[in-house]
Amino acid sequence: MNLPPETRRQKAVRLCSTGRVLVHADTPTIAVATVEGDHGTYTVSISAPDRYTCTCDWARYGRASERPCSHVLALAHATQRYVRDPHD
Repeated sequence: MNLPPETRRQKAVRLCSTGRVLVHADTPTIAVATVEGDHGTYTVSISAPDRYTCTCDWARYGRASERPCSHVLALAHATQRYVRDPHD
């Protein structure tokens, strides 16, 4: 049986629940973490609902301006931060 593809939010929850998000800083102004994704390990930061960075290919090729990658969503989930996602 083929399962439907995992959504970015589902992947984010999976990354958190399997201990693959290592939070280095969580202050009122910024959250920073290393996230072990399925294809590499990435540095992620969130400084506002629409200001985030990730070193993954999704972000490097400009897709992060359209919507956050699963690594950003994983950090948001781990630190209980809101990240604006226009596709929600």
